[in-house]
Amino acid sequence: DFSALGAGVSVCSWIYKFLDSSTPRIFFSYATERDTNEIALPDDLSYLDETFPALEAFRWYHYCFTLDSKSLKLAVVIDGEQVVQFPIPPGSSIQDGGTLVLGQEQDSLGGDFDASQAFAGKLYELNVFKRRLSTEEMVQLSKDRCSMEMVASLRADIVLSWSDILGEKAHGTILTEPRGDCKEMINSMERSIIDDAK
Repeated sequence: DFSALGAGVSVCSWIYKFLDSSTPRIFFSYATERDTNEIALPDDLSYLDETFPALEAFRWYHYCFTLDSKSLKLAVVIDGEQVVQFPIPPGSSIQDGGTLVLGQEQDSLGGDFDASQAFAGKLYELNVFKRRLSTEEMVQLSKDRCSMEMVASLRADIVLSWSDILGEKAHGTILTEPRGDCKEMINSMERSIIDDAK
């Protein structure tokens, strides 16, 4: 239920993809009768513009999308750093009453799926917030990792939580991993940081 959304919205998640950037996939698809791509978040920013940096496969990223109809800005923040910002038309807002699908783009409201567009990878701690998060909040979320202290402090602003998502019936090839695997995620991230520094 996105009726609680006001002038802004934020979607934040840890994301780990298995495929390279040659075929960007939509991991978060919110469709309405007005627009089947009301919110369509790609696993690679080159989907938005080929000049934007690619997200490498086989490593974790913290990904935040924000939209604010008051400041007329749309932004994508990766690992606490803003990498994409667009102006949006006056009067832009997110329509409620739509259908949310994770891992697959909707070509019609709630349907017309194309298997070649399916997201292949992992998502962790995906939450939808009813306002545009500040840069400081998004930076802290990217640093919080397994402790979830920052998510807990923003609980009143969440309209769709990771717990809500895990409670829904899954369709397709979905594997839910135990919470303990967050430690493996951290180990993987630290290995990626070391590799990047070489």
